Amino acid sequence: MRNKASRLRVFLAVPALLLAAACGGGSDSGEEPGAEADRARNGLKESGPVLSTAQLEKAIIAEGELKGFTVEPPGAAEEDETEGEEGDADEPSEAEWRPAPKAKADRAECASILVAGVERPIKDTRNVTRRTLRPVAGAKPGQSVSVALLATRGGSVELLRDLKAAVPKCADGFEVSAEGETSRYSEISPADAHTTGDETMAYTATVDGKDSEWALKVVVARAGSTVAVFVGSGADGKPADLPQSLLDKQLAKLAKA
Repeated sequence: MRNKASRLRVFLAVPALLLAAACGGGSDSGEEPGAEADRARNGLKESGPVLSTAQLEKAIIAEGELKGFTVEPPGAAEEDETEGEEGDADEPSEAEWRPAPKAKADRAECASILVAGVERPIKDTRNVTRRTLRPVAGAKPGQSVSVALLATRGGSVELLRDLKAAVPKCADGFEVSAEGETSRYSEISPADAHTTGDETMAYTATVDGKDSEWALKVVVARAGSTVAVFVGSGADGKPADLPQSLLDKQLAKLAKA
């Protein structure tokens, strides 16, 4: 039987096709005709190079850079916990959140809300890297913090635009199905977040699934053509805190990439 983290991984996921429809498509660049002009009229435009995987690895928060937290690649704790033990080594740590690639929201206009659980949430995502953060002391079971950096070529401006529209529009919730399981997003509302990104959107949500309920806080910040996604999740009705120091240090480091 899957544990809570396994179910959450499924419930958060959404296919790239859903967000491709939301973020534009149809031309060789992956944008609808006039998308560049729309961004220009709104004063928003991607800038800077598309970072390589190696550059993202240098730009993401690293061990020793955030006081009070250890920083690990996704799955590191699972490997530590299963090493030398009998049982299913594929079963994830209960406290670790993971994105998954395939799912379907029953309301297409709500798809961008699932950015936190998508391996490649923007159609023209080129490279991705992730880290999981764990408090050195005072860790609560069922809580986790993660950060992902997504290097894109087009689509990041539209993602933020769609997300800002979706949060109030989808406040009453929507259904998500994946791999034969169903969950419901509800209590979706804007949240406060202060970052140095070009654009920022934050929201909270509750995810109800089979035998589990998770609270999320998600902060999405765009820095040029790179998107940073911060997720705090909790199985006790309250999402894990997203430290301001994490937002500040991660975006400052990204700015130097």
